[in-house]
Amino acid sequence: MARYSTSWTSLTMTAVGDSTAMGANNYCAIGNISTAAASTTIKVSEVYIGGEAASASTPATIVVARHSTNANGPSNLGAGIRQTLTDAGSAGVPTTSLPNSFSSATTANPSRSSSAHLLHLSFNAYGGIVRWVASPDQMISLVGTAVPLSEMSISAITAATAPVTSGHFLYEVA
Repeated sequence: MARYSTSWTSLTMTAVGDSTAMGANNYCAIGNISTAAASTTIKVSEVYIGGEAASASTPATIVVARHSTNANGPSNLGAGIRQTLTDAGSAGVPTTSLPNSFSSATTANPSRSSSAHLLHLSFNAYGGIVRWVASPDQMISLVGTAVPLSEMSISAITAATAPVTSGHFLYEVA
């Protein structure tokens, strides 16, 4: 299995409600591309988020969730998004199965599912951090290309002030 990191920098997470299209560059998402095999699986083992608020306490309620509507034409590796192999000895996966890592889409941004929240990560974005690490049998998985099991994102669900964040997903692709 090839192991990857998708990271984002200085992303302003404007709060958005469930089942509402997210705004461009207000979230970070990963998911299988439309040409991936139905059996292509992504297993997320870690989610990290750190706050970059400039000068004041900024409470943020962040949610990792699957999508009820997938992105239409996700812009792979958009502004501030990076994806790289973490295992230098790995050949990676074929480009037809390489996951998308994105914060915007060319036609329509995704909508977060109201029934598929996976993690709630509340923290103070004025220098605070949150790190979730899965036990080996509790990794979050994505499979295939169909809603709701093929994409997920990290985004703000409520926030008095939109938090500026950086962070990463660590995952493997099989």
